[in-house]
Amino acid sequence: MAVFGKLLFVSAQFLITGYQLYIFIDYMKLSSASATHNLSIMSIILLIAGVSFGIIGGPLADKFHSLKLLVAAATVAMAFGVTIPAIDPAPWTMFVYAGLSGSAMGMYNSVDQALNVSVLPNPDSAAKDLGIVNLANSLGQVFGPIVASVIISTIGYRMMFPAAGVMCLVGAGLILMIKKVR
Repeated sequence: MAVFGKLLFVSAQFLITGYQLYIFIDYMKLSSASATHNLSIMSIILLIAGVSFGIIGGPLADKFHSLKLLVAAATVAMAFGVTIPAIDPAPWTMFVYAGLSGSAMGMYNSVDQALNVSVLPNPDSAAKDLGIVNLANSLGQVFGPIVASVIISTIGYRMMFPAAGVMCLVGAGLILMIKKVR
């Protein structure tokens, strides 16, 4: 459950981030200069939100004694963030996306590895098992842009955002189905 939940989260994340410049130019119809400027603003928002929530993620997990809940909540927050640009092809939607998804990524990344360690089946094969879990990161970075290219070429940019949202919601559901940890 943890591996596939992570795979869907990372795939949804890279479905959008792999196409950020194209989203600004092709979907939002901005000039290259304007797209570059807005991409810079978006990157700053992602950085600030990600670092801020990355710092508080661990203490929140300790306070609430729940890794699974925080990872699932971050995945749901990402689902909301990735769907916002479908509302309107305007830069403000990417800024809202950056705030929500940056927060989600920070929170997720700060507690996900602890969740992964908690669900390992055998302590004697932890390195091998964590290697398999971390394949979800690499595969997600490949699958996200592939899924995006298929969606963009068949039904257009606007539908890639809800598709990423659905991927996140399914991923959150899988994470919540983990029985070994709280």
